[in-house]
Amino acid sequence: MNDINYVLGVELLQYLNDKILRMKITLFSIFLFFSVSTGCFSQQKTTDYYENFSVEHFEEEISDTKVLLEKDIFQCRKKAVEIYLNTKSIFEKTGIVEFKKLSLEAAITYAVSFSIELKYHIAHKLYSNIRKEAVRFGFVRLIAIVTNACGADYFNMGYYNMAKSEFDLALNLVNHIGDSSIAGRIYNNLGVLMMASNNYLEAVEYFDRASHIMEKNNNISGLILSYTNLANGYVKLNELDKAKKYLKLAISNAEKHQLLRLACMSYMFLSDLELKNNNLNSSIEYSNIAIKIAKEVGRIDVLFDSYTTITEAYEQIGNTDSALFYSKLSLVLYYSLHNSERDFQEAEILSAERYRNKIHSLEVERFFQNELIKKRKFLTIYLLIIIFLILLVVLVLLWSHINRMKRNRLLSEKNHVLNTTVRDLQLSENQLQIANSAKDKFIGILSHDVLTPISSIRNVSDSLVNNMYSYDKDLMYSMLSNLRKESIDLQNLINNILKWVSFKEKKSAFSPKLIDLYILSIKTVSMLENMAKNKEIEIINHITENSIVYADPEMISAVLRNLVVNAIKFSDQKSDIEIYSSENEKELTIHIKDYGVGMSKQDLEKLFRLDIDNKTIGRNENKGTGLGLLLCKEIINMNNGRIYVESEVNKGSIFSFVMKKQFENGKQD
Repeated sequence: MNDINYVLGVELLQYLNDKILRMKITLFSIFLFFSVSTGCFSQQKTTDYYENFSVEHFEEEISDTKVLLEKDIFQCRKKAVEIYLNTKSIFEKTGIVEFKKLSLEAAITYAVSFSIELKYHIAHKLYSNIRKEAVRFGFVRLIAIVTNACGADYFNMGYYNMAKSEFDLALNLVNHIGDSSIAGRIYNNLGVLMMASNNYLEAVEYFDRASHIMEKNNNISGLILSYTNLANGYVKLNELDKAKKYLKLAISNAEKHQLLRLACMSYMFLSDLELKNNNLNSSIEYSNIAIKIAKEVGRIDVLFDSYTTITEAYEQIGNTDSALFYSKLSLVLYYSLHNSERDFQEAEILSAERYRNKIHSLEVERFFQNELIKKRKFLTIYLLIIIFLILLVVLVLLWSHINRMKRNRLLSEKNHVLNTTVRDLQLSENQLQIANSAKDKFIGILSHDVLTPISSIRNVSDSLVNNMYSYDKDLMYSMLSNLRKESIDLQNLINNILKWVSFKEKKSAFSPKLIDLYILSIKTVSMLENMAKNKEIEIINHITENSIVYADPEMISAVLRNLVVNAIKFSDQKSDIEIYSSENEKELTIHIKDYGVGMSKQDLEKLFRLDIDNKTIGRNENKGTGLGLLLCKEIINMNNGRIYVESEVNKGSIFSFVMKKQFENGKQD
């Protein structure tokens, strides 16, 4: 026990000596930072910097200084002060704004070093001064960086609402300028805040987003921090394997780039994870590594947490002496960390918070309002000038033409009305003549086509009535078959007439939708198989599957049925009928090919016409009225498609119709 007390005393004495030394360094650095005079730097040295070093040189120096945050805070502060004073001096002598921005970036690095050491009251004063200067010069990116840093300090102090407010403001500023590198840090901080609020899933999403941004921007320290945060999130979600994976990645990157402050933190979390997994020896091993590195880099927070973890591990093993030893070390650190300095920090920040928040909000709001007012003012003046010029031109034109317009207006209107009326009357007359002519021809064709089967039916029926006892069964069967055929033809003719008239007058229900022509063709062909078998004709369906078009399924079925029936009627015995498809990006075409009598070019020109007697077309005994094809054309037009035919005499015909794959808002023919 005496040995333990002795060691505790040595540890405490060493810690207090280190703390006194760091306070002296801090006071010296603050003096340098806020010193208005640059007497410590000679005029010659400033001139040399201005002549020999560019903006890019100082940017590289600041980048190197940020790396020192994780390695040697004292050297980091010293370097930051040197860069700050030199860039500030160059700005005062030259007025180049870029050097002012560099001086503030160096100041931010200097302030962050105090946040890392938990000296929030010093960091808070520095952040306030830096933010005022950044707002004054309009450095939005620097405002976002400082705001994010303030939010991180508030979180560490336990003021979550203040932290959330700062993070949200920083994220809005970053989105305004489109800087993803800063966004990664803010997402990390928002994730930590969500962890503290027990929103673990949302926290993991923020950390994952941050890690991708950090990796894309090659921000190694930010990537390590994101991996560590992801591990903590997965621990809370009880996904310990994923947590261990990300901690290993964090340690690997930290050791590879000699970022010892981050490495010891990752080891600390890994030791705690192994403790949760009951791997006590591994937990002790990782705790010792974390303690060793934390002492080297001065991470008291990691040291405290590692003491706590190793104490618990030794307790579970049963090594009470080691557990007591590390427990006392953790108590010493706890009291030294949480007594005087933290109370002083909290009191100072809270006392200035209301005033600083008010000033900060007003400054940021005023900055953006001024920018918005300038843009609106310029736009308003520009629009007023344009409107004035337009009005002036209009007034001049009106004044110059008003007398002539008065004289000619009535005459022009009367001439226009008269010409329009004449054109309308002529057009109506032409249309009426065409319609009457077509109607007369159509009525003539129909009267012939209707009367012919009726006369045939009457003749057959009269013959049967008058001679039914003298005819044998075969003859009667033949006559009845003819009677039945004529009746069916007459019924089909009347149905086609009614359908054609219905489509012509737009009375038929039209319900287009996406349909599969492959399935529709199978159903249609199956209904016509018996008709084809009577002539020993084979119908071959090669339409590809999933042939989707936008059309009315009932109408397209009628088109297919009419075209296949025509193909059967005009095909020779024991021939084939092929149905197949072709397509492009927007349209799908169905082809019905037969090997029948075919048609000449003169006959092709007569198809789909109302004013032509279609019985003059072709040489087959099954000639029709042509109403079926007229009906097909009307249906295809209503479905925003087109129909055409190719044919050669004695070689057959190919009837094709084209349909849209998707709905198109176009006119119908």
